Amino acid sequence: MTEPPAVSKSELQIAASDGVKLGATLFAPSALASTAPVTVIAAGAAIPQTFYANFANALAARGRTIITFDYRGIGRSLLGPVNTDRSRMRDWGQLDIPGVLAYARATYPKSPIHWIGHSYGGGFGVGLALNNQLIDRHLGIAVPHGYWGEMGGMERYRIGFLMGLGVPLLTATAGYLPGKKTGLGEDLPKGVGLEWRSWIMNRNSMWDTLPAGALKPYGQLRAPMRFVCLTDDPWATDKAMRRMSDAFTASSDRKVVHLGPAETNGAKVGHLGFFRNKFAASLWPYAFAWLDGEDRFTH
Repeated sequence: MTEPPAVSKSELQIAASDGVKLGATLFAPSALASTAPVTVIAAGAAIPQTFYANFANALAARGRTIITFDYRGIGRSLLGPVNTDRSRMRDWGQLDIPGVLAYARATYPKSPIHWIGHSYGGGFGVGLALNNQLIDRHLGIAVPHGYWGEMGGMERYRIGFLMGLGVPLLTATAGYLPGKKTGLGEDLPKGVGLEWRSWIMNRNSMWDTLPAGALKPYGQLRAPMRFVCLTDDPWATDKAMRRMSDAFTASSDRKVVHLGPAETNGAKVGHLGFFRNKFAASLWPYAFAWLDGEDRFTH
């Protein structure tokens, strides 16, 4: 059996489109064809890039360069105390993601760009990026439209209460959103937390809160797209994911597909589980196949 190529990992900085430096990580296999795809993994809201490191390493071992990065105000892109950061959630999509895409194109001019977006990174974020037409293939994992009323089970009411009442009080008191204490993830700048709240509390999410011009990039991403719905994920339900998929009107090959107990032998996945090592043998091969040009999704 041929051994997979060794993978090296190096930290770097990538300039967002407004010049802000973003902390990023490059996973590079020792053997790499000049035309092999470069793959960007874009995180969900309040999730640091380190969460995706094992998945990135496994994908790089298959012979492609992988880039992970932190949005401004989080992880290695937080430049000072979080309560002094003035970032908004829209900045991640309008400024940070375009900078990462521009870096990938300039650094690997002969390579197709593949995009793996988790939650925010697969929908909201990439949909706001003015240069998202650089993407040649897209895979969205657990990508919701955002509205709390489309979430499943009791999580719907927990998030409705937390975002509706808790976030305004917490951000006013602390000067930032204490994600670690509320179970929302990493601590976030106040502007990010409040804008995230507005998208979750509004039935039409960002579509009723941002200027129409900001949403134009949704109509220019023509890449083939697959949106993976984990059937036990209360955040990204089938309805929520179909609404997000429908927003990318320029792609003629986009589908919401489902993975669940039949693929995981009954193990729970939820909103975050796909990228955990425990699903390396059961779920990751579906992603690898799609990125390699084979569609193994059947439903």
